[in-house]
Amino acid sequence: MFCDIHAHLTEETYKNDLNLVLERAKKIGVNLIIVVGVNITDSEKVIELIKKSEILYGNVGVHPHEADWVKEEDLNKIYLLAKNEKICGVGEIGLDFYKNYSQKENQIKIFKKQVEIAKDLNLPMNLHFRESHSEGLKILKEISYFKGVWHCFSGNEKVLKEAIDLGFYISFSGVITFSSERLFSLIKKTPIERLLLETDSPYLAPVPKRGERNEPAYVKYIYEKASEILEIEITELEKKIKENVRKLFPIN
Repeated sequence: MFCDIHAHLTEETYKNDLNLVLERAKKIGVNLIIVVGVNITDSEKVIELIKKSEILYGNVGVHPHEADWVKEEDLNKIYLLAKNEKICGVGEIGLDFYKNYSQKENQIKIFKKQVEIAKDLNLPMNLHFRESHSEGLKILKEISYFKGVWHCFSGNEKVLKEAIDLGFYISFSGVITFSSERLFSLIKKTPIERLLLETDSPYLAPVPKRGERNEPAYVKYIYEKASEILEIEITELEKKIKENVRKLFPIN
């Protein structure tokens, strides 16, 4: 049984065939998908979507790309949305100093406020850091809240160790199916008790689906590659990740 802890199923690309996407996921053994929001409107869509399937849970939040357009009342909405049934985390939140679609100061301000929301509600965070790992760690230490997962991990070994030492879980995506030895080394250095896997659908489709629209059913290929890298039976990996998901996310 597979878990996909980060997918964007509210994207327009799924508008005409989402039911088929979910059927394909169930058919190959996916029993949990966490649908992640990127702004207020999208987070509201997440809440409506997850009502439609027993395998769907949600996270609500504002992505760093959206930080320039966030108002105080928007953050109040995130707080209220996070209290909804089947919402099991705050995300996708963080910092992105690679693309810088929003000003750094706004990204930092909005990220801090959403970490405070997660802390107040005792919910895990679904974290996005790109070229901003040290800044993210600094903020998390300032607020002293370390419950969550670093989604689609792209940091170095030093960042990995510090995040794990603080208590975070680490998630790897389909990038591990077409990546370099550097990423293989990082997943090997991640304790299996802290490991999670994801598709980040519709992005980052794994080999052998690279270049296509990604979907949760393809998480199978990510599990297979992780099993190969870690030299562990895939059934044992499935069991461990399911345990990790249940420990981190408040899922019934």
